Amino acid sequence: MNALELTDKQLCIAYEGLVQGAVCLDEHLLQGVWVYVESAMLARNIARETYLRIEHLQSPQCYVRMSSLMPIDFFGTNDNPKNDSPCRDANFKPIVLKVCELIPHEDAYPEQRWHIQRVFTACEVASAIEALLVLLADTQQFPSCSVCEQRYPRSFLDSDRICEDCCYELLGGE
Repeated sequence: MNALELTDKQLCIAYEGLVQGAVCLDEHLLQGVWVYVESAMLARNIARETYLRIEHLQSPQCYVRMSSLMPIDFFGTNDNPKNDSPCRDANFKPIVLKVCELIPHEDAYPEQRWHIQRVFTACEVASAIEALLVLLADTQQFPSCSVCEQRYPRSFLDSDRICEDCCYELLGGE
């Protein structure tokens, strides 16, 4: 499934996750992903209250990360044919998509474990972005908190589907 095969509702769910700071992208992917996602929203004439900003894609409290070991030429500005050699090597997959899982510990803060979901070659950057959007649109893997409706990985919610921040507020925290 690619972004064009996502329903408008799924694309909006993924977009909302991006705006909420679910993702952290490195400098090699940041602008290209931003342009790709905004272009997809514009192409479908999807209205939105908040537009995606670069800062939304660099959240330190993210639960999805996508990085690349090398710069990616999203816009075809690289005229040097030697620089496309990583695309010719199918074994070199510099783009990595990861998801965070929280592992609870008694009387301690939960441990964060990052799991690789998929890896991509530099030539598969569009597929990597599409996989990111499909992942964010998955409401089974990223359900909403039953109180604040913010989306998190299942491991970030308690058995009543309440996030840590809402639990703290419900228990009388400040």
